[in-house]
Amino acid sequence: MNSGMQRMTFDFEAENPLEDMGRVTKAAHERDQSVLDKYAANALPFCFVANALGKDVIDGWAGLPGVGIQPRVCIGSRDERENATKEIQARTRNGCVLDPITAALISDFHLWDTISRVCGQVHVTQSTLEVFAKREIEAKNNVDRQTGMTSWRDGRLTFIEISPEQNKAAHEEKKRQREDVLAHCKIATAVPQTDLSGQNLKIAEMLGTAARDSVLAAEGNELLLLSEDQGLRQWAVGALEIGTSWLQPVLLLAKDRGLISIEDYTKFIADCLNREFTYVSMDSQTLLTQAKAEGFNGRGTVKRMLEVVGGKNADLETNLGVAATFLDLVFYETRQAHLRDRYASMVLEAFCGPRQDKAIEVIKALTAQVSLRVFSLIDHAFWWLVGRSVGTPNFRQLIEEAKKYQLVRPVAIPPALRFRATERVRLLGSCFPN
Repeated sequence: MNSGMQRMTFDFEAENPLEDMGRVTKAAHERDQSVLDKYAANALPFCFVANALGKDVIDGWAGLPGVGIQPRVCIGSRDERENATKEIQARTRNGCVLDPITAALISDFHLWDTISRVCGQVHVTQSTLEVFAKREIEAKNNVDRQTGMTSWRDGRLTFIEISPEQNKAAHEEKKRQREDVLAHCKIATAVPQTDLSGQNLKIAEMLGTAARDSVLAAEGNELLLLSEDQGLRQWAVGALEIGTSWLQPVLLLAKDRGLISIEDYTKFIADCLNREFTYVSMDSQTLLTQAKAEGFNGRGTVKRMLEVVGGKNADLETNLGVAATFLDLVFYETRQAHLRDRYASMVLEAFCGPRQDKAIEVIKALTAQVSLRVFSLIDHAFWWLVGRSVGTPNFRQLIEEAKKYQLVRPVAIPPALRFRATERVRLLGSCFPN
């Protein structure tokens, strides 16, 4: 709930002495939840949402997964990533400018060198530096103090106590962030070439100084606006037609150019998922790298990665292709069919879980794109479906339909499949069986 002073009564003889506090806290929670629901349904600039909640924009962004809401970073389409890549490449000479959210993430992930090598000189505005300075000062005021807050959770009033040690650690972290940003960024002036007017001017005034200045600095200095905030990027493009991107296209370019290793790129993806940021997109090589790092044990972060690849909003054709290539890579790397089948079960669960009525279609699409030992995978998928469907009302109908598809097998792999210029060939080489 929002910080600030409020008057309330305590009746220590009543059955619930904190009834008034609970009423106020619940009302604040419901108001905040309404704002968050609107953000979840629409790509609003998060700086606007943070202002409406009375929250620090950096801490508010980091706290979104904790209240069951994913940060709105991107649509997730291939066209969107390709457009971002073009904008990055077009503005490398001038550099980029960061909003506070993105500057904090780059600091936390230690990405300064990578960002500068791909995007050129990194900039922030003076107002963004002031955001970090304010955070440090406020945290410093709480050092050696025990603080706390109230919240409404699971239908009841709760209290959260923050120890002096926790406050001290928070101050040290915010101090580190401010010093890190100051050391790696140049100051960009927030003077646009084109003045805002009408509705765009009204919206700009609602965004807050730091976010607005980042957009104006990008337009005025012909810089790339590098921002994780999808809503801010969309408004900036519509209002001032500036080039924008978020972090992952930059990291993908760095990986493709050999500026970072596949292991470092995979670590970035894993770090995002560990923070419950599931907006990242993944390729088959990233999945394989994480599976290798976990010893092909079929647990850990790779399972979470596959859940993202097969999520309810996934592009089925594209993402099943990623999953199929990943399964080929696992078999080619290990030469053990049971390990490939272990991950195949995870892939099927990830894609079929959100699509209970499309299991057959998912299995058909997946097995059609696998190139190595495909017949054994069809058998495994069939028995996976049997085990998953036991006890369901349409069990027999589903099994009969699955048998029909299981019997429809190609007599040979088409020659074009062996050598076509796809990611699978690029990654595996000429390893298809004769």
